[in-house]
Amino acid sequence: MRYSIVLACHLFLTLSSEAYATVVRHAPLRELTQASTWVIHATVGAVDDDLSTDASGPFLTRVNFNIIEVLRGPQADRSKLSVVFPGGRSGERIARIPGMPQFKMGEEVVVLLESTGEGRFIPIGLEQGVFRIENKNGERTVHRNMGSLHFVKDPHGEEKPFEDVMPKSIAQLLSTLRQFAKEGARQ
Repeated sequence: MRYSIVLACHLFLTLSSEAYATVVRHAPLRELTQASTWVIHATVGAVDDDLSTDASGPFLTRVNFNIIEVLRGPQADRSKLSVVFPGGRSGERIARIPGMPQFKMGEEVVVLLESTGEGRFIPIGLEQGVFRIENKNGERTVHRNMGSLHFVKDPHGEEKPFEDVMPKSIAQLLSTLRQFAKEGARQ
């Protein structure tokens, strides 16, 4: 009897809790870079997460990037890039896509974007394609927030581990991305 109650409580808590995750394939940084349409180093100029026309949506967010450097993509004299991502607000209603990055005005990022057609882009691999730059103790460090991503499992049921050694500083990351973008341009 006690086991049944414990099991019932466990099932209730497990099934009633909100677990948000998106399953993606892990890709090495070289592959992500070379498959991207755009790779930009930028600051976030503005975020508008309510592009709805009525209470039913569409749930979209426009992010304006102030470009510091284009590492891959059209090399036109471009200082800004505006991208509309799925997910956002419509009045009081909010729709979020697990794994789709959210941006904050003023933050410094490196974003790898892939085309979805019709002139729209999303970060390649969702959060895999976004590097956030932070100042920690005078050092500009790089991190990715991939907590809402799960990776496709290998035939043994294990999530594929990251074989990449991720650059820890912005200088290392930019150098690595430039190299990968250059290699991809030769292919």
